[in-house]
Amino acid sequence: MRKLLLISVICLFELVTVQNVRAQYAIPFIDWDTLSSGMGGTQYCVRALIMHDSTFRSPLYAGGDFMISSKKACAHVAEYSMYTNKWSPLGTGTNGTVNTLAMYGKKLYAAGSFDSAGGTYTNHIASWDSLAWDSLGSGLNGNVYALTVYNNALYAGGDFTMAGGVPAKRIAKWDGTSWSAVGAGFDSNTVYALTVYKDTLYAGGSFISSNGVQVNHIAKWDGTKWDSLGHGTNDNVYALTGYDALYAGGAFTKAGNLTANHIASWEHYSINKWDSLGPGTDDTVFALSQGDAPYAVIIKSHKTEYVGNILLVGGKFRHVDKVSSPYIAAYNGGWYIIGQLNATVYALTCSPFSTGNENNYVGGVFDSCYGSEYRDTLRLNYVAQLQLGFPGGINEVSPSNNDVTVYPNPSNGIFTIEQSAEKQSGVIEVYNVLGEKVFKSSFSAPRFTLNLSGQPNGVYIYKVVDKSGTIIGTGKLVVE
Repeated sequence: MRKLLLISVICLFELVTVQNVRAQYAIPFIDWDTLSSGMGGTQYCVRALIMHDSTFRSPLYAGGDFMISSKKACAHVAEYSMYTNKWSPLGTGTNGTVNTLAMYGKKLYAAGSFDSAGGTYTNHIASWDSLAWDSLGSGLNGNVYALTVYNNALYAGGDFTMAGGVPAKRIAKWDGTSWSAVGAGFDSNTVYALTVYKDTLYAGGSFISSNGVQVNHIAKWDGTKWDSLGHGTNDNVYALTGYDALYAGGAFTKAGNLTANHIASWEHYSINKWDSLGPGTDDTVFALSQGDAPYAVIIKSHKTEYVGNILLVGGKFRHVDKVSSPYIAAYNGGWYIIGQLNATVYALTCSPFSTGNENNYVGGVFDSCYGSEYRDTLRLNYVAQLQLGFPGGINEVSPSNNDVTVYPNPSNGIFTIEQSAEKQSGVIEVYNVLGEKVFKSSFSAPRFTLNLSGQPNGVYIYKVVDKSGTIIGTGKLVVE
């Protein structure tokens, strides 16, 4: 895997204050990485990403318009192994675009514009049980753009009007054996996004009304009918996710009566109203996800525990909060710049923080991450891994899922690295504050010496990776 490590010398600074939203603009540790050779084919777009489950090194699934992954034929859907760093096909895939993915029970569900999967007629939606594709009854009579799981059932949203032969206007429910409508559904247009927040199902899209009641692009399900969220938005909603509030992203510039450029939150601090995220973005938001951005907390033992998360935002925009941040950014009470991609982001997901594999995953039509301040261009090919964090711990640096210890720190350039006995081989890399790799060496013992005495005094970032490719330690080194 080829990496681009971006390290901010100035961690945070305040530039603009609008409606109590602070623009913060930098995360100290940003690590973009390839996922094998990415995707290929005559069309190039990753539209959906999802982790298999919450176990350590769980597989990652991708769906979209691609036909090739890791030089293998992978028609529109593929599985990435964290162990082998390779993509694999899921049977013969689908015969059309996969727009959305979901895990329901022990199966992967894929939906989109296809009508067959693995040679089986599936009609826009199919399930994969690790061996073969299967249909969900007679499927749906139109495209599907969103899937989510709610109250032990799978919900699908799109532009269809029938599900399993049953009338279901733009949204339908699969209980494992049959399809049913979800209330009156939506009177026209399309559902593009579904999510669950605080035990409530939300839908977003281009629809205006449900059973004659105006909801304006976003609605919540109360168990019997679809209700509006205030006055809704003034244009399409393409993405929804729950974080510290419900967040909506799309083409809109107003949420309720509030100016909210392409992104807004609802029920912020449980006050049942729309709120903007400062000046927002300058173009459409297509993807939202809670992401992992662990930060260091020094505790009394002088070890460092890593906690925290962040909202990831992707789309067609080039600026957030009036600052350049092409196609991707992060938000947590203020906007953060996390990289410069060269084209639109359509998909975001992350591995569960409890797994010890704190990575975020990004998909779209981009093929590189670049920027003059990064002194490099990293080829990504439409899908990438993104690690964010606030490494620290001047005395000891020890992520909570491993035993890596560094001492003395600060030092004159000679550091001792200790790790658990079962992690006896791997690679250590060290980067300066410009993101340049200044040291790389393999190791084959639980204790080894790192010599940076030839480097100028200053702050460096180290990363320890075991032989399977797992990051088992990362943090800050000080040479003085």
